[in-house]
Amino acid sequence: MDLNHCAAGQQPYPYVRAASANRAFVSVLEELLRELWIAVVHVSNTSGANPTDDARIAEKAQELHDMLTVRRLGWNLAREEYYSVAMMGWLEMSISDNSSPIVKSLNAIGPSNSARLAKIGSRVNVAIPRFAHEYLTMAKPLSDILQLVELRPNWSASTAPALYVPNAPRTDILTIVDNWSRATGRDLKSTRVQLSR
Repeated sequence: MDLNHCAAGQQPYPYVRAASANRAFVSVLEELLRELWIAVVHVSNTSGANPTDDARIAEKAQELHDMLTVRRLGWNLAREEYYSVAMMGWLEMSISDNSSPIVKSLNAIGPSNSARLAKIGSRVNVAIPRFAHEYLTMAKPLSDILQLVELRPNWSASTAPALYVPNAPRTDILTIVDNWSRATGRDLKSTRVQLSR
C-alpha cells in the first residue's frame, strides 16, 4: 500500500519500494471484508433471502492465507517481520495510554491514541495523517482477523462461518469495515454493481 499522506509541500514521502509485493492484497482483503459484512448482517436471518456466500468467504480467506504464508517459506523474511512487529508494538504501546512515559514526558495526554499522536506530532511540527484515528482504531482488530485467516491452512465453505458467527470476532469485523470505509473512501457495506450493455 502506498503511504496515504504527504509532506508539507504536498509531495509524497519518499520510501524504498520493495522489488516484489502482494499487489492484490488490498483488493482481496476488501472483497473478504465485503462478504463478511453481508454475512454479519444476515447471520440471524430465519426467513427471507440470505445472500451470505460461504464459498466466496472461504475463497478470499484462502487467498489471503496463501499471500501471508508464501512470504515465509524457508523462514524467508522472518527477521524483517519480527523487527517490524516489535517496532510497531513499541510505537503502539508508546501512545496507547496516558501513563506512558513518552506521553507524560511530552505532555501529550489525550482521550485517544490519535489525540496523543497529534499532540506529539505538534511538538515537532508534523501533522498526523488525516485518517490516523481510523487506522489506529482498526489496527488491532485487523491484526486479529489476519492472524485467524493465516493460522487456518485450509479454508472451505464449512469453516468460513468461523469468521462471522455469533461467537466469532463479529465486533472486529464491524470495527474494521466501518473504519476501513471511512479511511479509504471505499464503502464496503455497499453491494458491488456490475455494468452491462
